[in-house]
Amino acid sequence: MNIKAGTELTVCHESVDFFEQSRSERHAIFQEEGVICTCDVCSVPASMEPSIFRNGIFCAFCEQNMEITQIPGSCSQCHAEYEVLLEQYTTFISYIVKEIRAKESDPKATQRELTILYGTYNSYLTMHFSEENPLRFAGVLSFVEFLTSNGFLNHASNVLIALHCSYYSYYVDNVKIYSKDIDATFFNKVRQIMERYVDNLTNSSEMDVVYPKKLLKIMLHILTSQEQYMDASIDDNEIYNTFLENYTLYYEWKKIINSYLLMPKSLQEYLKKA
Repeated sequence: MNIKAGTELTVCHESVDFFEQSRSERHAIFQEEGVICTCDVCSVPASMEPSIFRNGIFCAFCEQNMEITQIPGSCSQCHAEYEVLLEQYTTFISYIVKEIRAKESDPKATQRELTILYGTYNSYLTMHFSEENPLRFAGVLSFVEFLTSNGFLNHASNVLIALHCSYYSYYVDNVKIYSKDIDATFFNKVRQIMERYVDNLTNSSEMDVVYPKKLLKIMLHILTSQEQYMDASIDDNEIYNTFLENYTLYYEWKKIINSYLLMPKSLQEYLKKA
């Protein structure tokens, strides 16, 4: 191959993954190889890097459903621009949210109409925004809250469990950009669903034990994660008391689930009649 003098040569570093490695981890690899990286991602302020990847969207024009981030700012397959697609997506979301709010304030609106709107909202977010995108996160949680308030507890649990799995699988390798606020948000949603499960416990002879048990696992995972930060918050009475209260709730609900839902069906029916 004939290469003219002065031609810039580039190499793809297969050992480097912007989505899986922090800036310091990437630069350690570059240092070993004697490389100084000045790509678009490495050139932005370090504080901006996490948000660049969390704000990803999916290309609407590619069959591969390529993810696009703010940098480089366009689809690698069809070159659709990030900002143009984001404006289209957020415009549609704003319209759906406006319709939802209108129906929620309309006394004549039916639950079916709201369910369709919320379902459309959730599906659109899932199809067009990456798992770590804050818009998708907030939208899915709104859907969970709607399902919970209308008594669709199994559906709400299923959606929340899937969201929890996708978020924590991402943050396992990105602990440096993990936010403790996410733990608190998940716990509050789990708490809302579990409270409804417990309230409905004595009125239901057909309670699916699978979902409450999975929610308990999420609660334990969150509480275990929060323990890592308790030493730094030991002097903050509000944070510490909330942590103890949440642990107490976990054990209370675990006791209820184990003592009632796992007992023989005949004994459940006997207790309801007693």
